[in-house]
Amino acid sequence: MTESTEKVVWMKCTVCGYTEAVPEWVLDELALGKRGDGYVMACPKCDEKMIEK
Repeated sequence: MTESTEKVVWMKCTVCGYTEAVPEWVLDELALGKRGDGYVMACPKCDEKMIEK
């Protein structure tokens, strides 16, 4: 059995406070800004901005 070494990034919504661990490769696919600016995505609960926790 092999262990998963997939890196996750904890994201937190700036409005409702929802937190979620998101695989880094998913965030790289969603990247709209320049690398190094930090990850940003839409909250699945309220559709507002989520940022790195």
